[in-house]
Amino acid sequence: MLEQKTIEGKLFDFFKIKQSVPLEQVIRHYKLMGTIKPHKNIANRYEGTCPLCGTVKGKPFKVDLKNNRWNCFSCRCGGNVLDFVREKERTGIIGAATALCSWFSVDAETTREEIKLKKQTS
Repeated sequence: MLEQKTIEGKLFDFFKIKQSVPLEQVIRHYKLMGTIKPHKNIANRYEGTCPLCGTVKGKPFKVDLKNNRWNCFSCRCGGNVLDFVREKERTGIIGAATALCSWFSVDAETTREEIKLKKQTS
């Protein structure tokens, strides 16, 4: 299913953004690699202080680079790259999409015609 939202006549393909921007790049963008460390036993996983709520005890913030997902067991937030930027920037999903497209040069703007075409070929 094609995920898209519109603002000021622009449509964003959320699926393309999530596929194009690795969570690791977003974490590096926010300079958070010092607050999270590789998991001792599981490859492609990180854990540490939550950059949203600040909880340190028990390393509640988990990042799964393989699945491009994150979760904090303390503030009960989690999701994908769009959700992380939305929470970190305290903005809406469109603000998060706009920021990610700008920071990582992702061309995720689409048109209604492209959406119709994708639906027809799916």
